Amino acid sequence: MSQQDEMVEAVNVETNKLRFPGKSLKLKASEKAVEELYNTGLVGKLLVDRSINKNAVQAIILKVWRTSRGVQIVDLKENVFLFKFACEGDKRRIVELGPWNIEGFPLILKQWNQNMVVEDLDFSSLPIWIQVHNLPIEYMSKENAVEIGALVGEVLDVDFTGNGEVCMSKFLRVKVEVKVDDPLQSGFYLDTSPQPDLWVQFKYERVAEFCYKCGRLGHLKARCLEVNHIDVQVSSKEPYGFGHWMKVEPFGKRTTSWVEFMAEGGTAKQQNSKIHVEEERVEYAQGEAVTEERQVEG
Repeated sequence: MSQQDEMVEAVNVETNKLRFPGKSLKLKASEKAVEELYNTGLVGKLLVDRSINKNAVQAIILKVWRTSRGVQIVDLKENVFLFKFACEGDKRRIVELGPWNIEGFPLILKQWNQNMVVEDLDFSSLPIWIQVHNLPIEYMSKENAVEIGALVGEVLDVDFTGNGEVCMSKFLRVKVEVKVDDPLQSGFYLDTSPQPDLWVQFKYERVAEFCYKCGRLGHLKARCLEVNHIDVQVSSKEPYGFGHWMKVEPFGKRTTSWVEFMAEGGTAKQQNSKIHVEEERVEYAQGEAVTEERQVEG
């Protein structure tokens, strides 16, 4: 809400007080409900440009979340739902494994709080793990990870294991609160002077479908209202534009090497995740070639 809108809202509130000068009513909240909802409740908004039926949401949620004792879903308003879990553990797991998508669109989850009004909730951002590829190892420090993440949004966490100054791995991993109204950044140029600048690629874990025209979440290219696609790409310095190469499956909590990972009890699922990341790198390379070919043709 802009400053002007806030001023208008404040004036409307004061005007209504003059129209209806009655006393405010003090009610007693259920302490049990407050405690239960705070511990086991989340409010989620589905970021999509059309209405999604509650039954469709519930069917997908029950199948994908696989909570221990199910989850109660309440329709609060269009595409906004209250999720009431049976235990704190289920809620915590769902938050940690996010972000989540329904029919390819992002579900933004927020903590339930007492005296909460749906209209006042801020659904303008969501946390996403970002993989930073093509960054030379000597730059893979925790300090640089924070600085890189700040290019996208508020830094929430850095996946950095080991006692060394740099992370001995193929890429950095940083968790960032991403603004949903802004285009997803595909990377940045690293100053390696006197050599030419080096392009460092971002890949977003578990990111929903997004528009390959404007780079924003919540709609696809066919429904994009962006007028000038070329200006968006040029102004954001994205040599490959927006595309599927910006998406990647979750990597899982990483150790500094594959040997250490296995020694610490890596599961088969996590091993498959590593294999899948390698497949994504191949897909990314193929995607670069396809995009470059399209740019030449265009």
